[in-house]
Amino acid sequence: MAACHELLFRLPFTTLVLITCFCAYRVLAHPLRHLSGPRLARISSLFRLRIVSSGYAPSRLASLHAQYGEVVVIGPNHVSVSSPEVLPIVYGPKPQYRKSAFYRVFDPVYRGRSLDTLFTTRDPVHHKQLRSSVAGRFSSSGIRHFEPAVTKAIDDFVTAMLPRLGRVIEVEHWLDCLTFDIATATTFGQPWGALKSPETSRAMFNGLRLGFRYGAIVGQIPGLHPWLLGSPVFLHTLNTLGISDPVSPLFTLIDEALDRYDQDAQNLENTVIGWLHKKGDHESLLKDRTDFVNQLFCFAVVGGNVSISLLTVLYCLVKHPRIYDRLKAEIKESGPRELRPLTYAEALNMPYLQAVLKEALRLYPPASLPFERITPISGLYIRGHFIPPRTVISTSPQLMHLNTEIYGLDANQFRPERWIDAQGDTERLQRMEKCFFAFGRGNRNCIGKSFAIMQMSIFLVTILAKFDVQWAGGEDEEWATSYSWVCEQTNIKLKFIHHST
Repeated sequence: MAACHELLFRLPFTTLVLITCFCAYRVLAHPLRHLSGPRLARISSLFRLRIVSSGYAPSRLASLHAQYGEVVVIGPNHVSVSSPEVLPIVYGPKPQYRKSAFYRVFDPVYRGRSLDTLFTTRDPVHHKQLRSSVAGRFSSSGIRHFEPAVTKAIDDFVTAMLPRLGRVIEVEHWLDCLTFDIATATTFGQPWGALKSPETSRAMFNGLRLGFRYGAIVGQIPGLHPWLLGSPVFLHTLNTLGISDPVSPLFTLIDEALDRYDQDAQNLENTVIGWLHKKGDHESLLKDRTDFVNQLFCFAVVGGNVSISLLTVLYCLVKHPRIYDRLKAEIKESGPRELRPLTYAEALNMPYLQAVLKEALRLYPPASLPFERITPISGLYIRGHFIPPRTVISTSPQLMHLNTEIYGLDANQFRPERWIDAQGDTERLQRMEKCFFAFGRGNRNCIGKSFAIMQMSIFLVTILAKFDVQWAGGEDEEWATSYSWVCEQTNIKLKFIHHST
């Protein structure tokens, strides 16, 4: 009994000694000890968790770099780099730097199986297989097959706005409906129908946003995920409590689309599902239903996120009347749009339109958190510092896009002319283009980049040709933004006015 009492007495003391030794190692003897950064960041991932959960991760990271320099420790085994030098090395064409465990938190679960998607997979071989199966459909020439579906959905959006002209609209939700209808129409051959029944999809959109928040926060300590939403038992418990999986309706839609393909294959030829079926005839990667669900889910969800960028462009325009008027003039000069919609090829030949889109994406990129990678066995020298092997290294679009040496002293301002002015300076334009990181870079860049630009181009020209878009809030009132994995915008008070009124 005395021995037992002594053990209980010593246990707290022993635990305290172990924790002290552990913290001392992280601060004084860890391989990253020579790098600058907050002490708490060296000790625990809770430092990074606090930054991300605040909703202001981009500005917090920028402040850390302003205080500690270009290479900063932001976790026990995580280094953030603000120098553009990191881009061609870590995010280059070769799959030498693999994604970190952060991305596995975003794996969807279908019929009890976690899906290793094009976005989340850490295996470069698997990623190459997944990407090659759809690369042709999302090439610059391949996406032209999507134009009719994009134009049809935008026409439906215009129709939905007509009875709401002159009123403040919930533009965030309506753009979610639009882009999700486009994503489902081009992926499955028929739209979700969100524009015609906007309330039916609200729960799913809110659920997807919660999923991005969950991934951003739990991804800072990814070891927690197998015990939370990565656990079938945990998911079953939630269902028992009446908390259903918000994306289950999307899986139902995918299952229905796969069933329908057998009866309507000819009419689905130009869709993603039709393309995958063609590839599946001679590629072992698409060998069962789950493989098709994996790809289709990824494109439906990621495609629906174009709404974030559409919202950004509209907000930037209405808050900058001079830029708004110049873009309207270019659209008017491009010809009447009443009888024939804009084509993607025509949009690419509208320099100010493309400058507006690029500038909005530069200032408010849709993805908000650092893009994490793992250093190879050889480690990495960058900006005079050695980063050991198997260290998480990252940078973010915001850190690149607000670099004043690249984009000028007004890098934090919305000024599309910076892209026009740079046309006469090849070296400067190349620097700007190389630092443009809104769609990632290298072998893991966003495969849907061209498709997103197509949607944004056709939407903007169509809307501004038919309506005047006005800010309905106070003159000094601003939108509110918070950041999980993606930028979330609220308090956007817009109204559409017909030109004739």
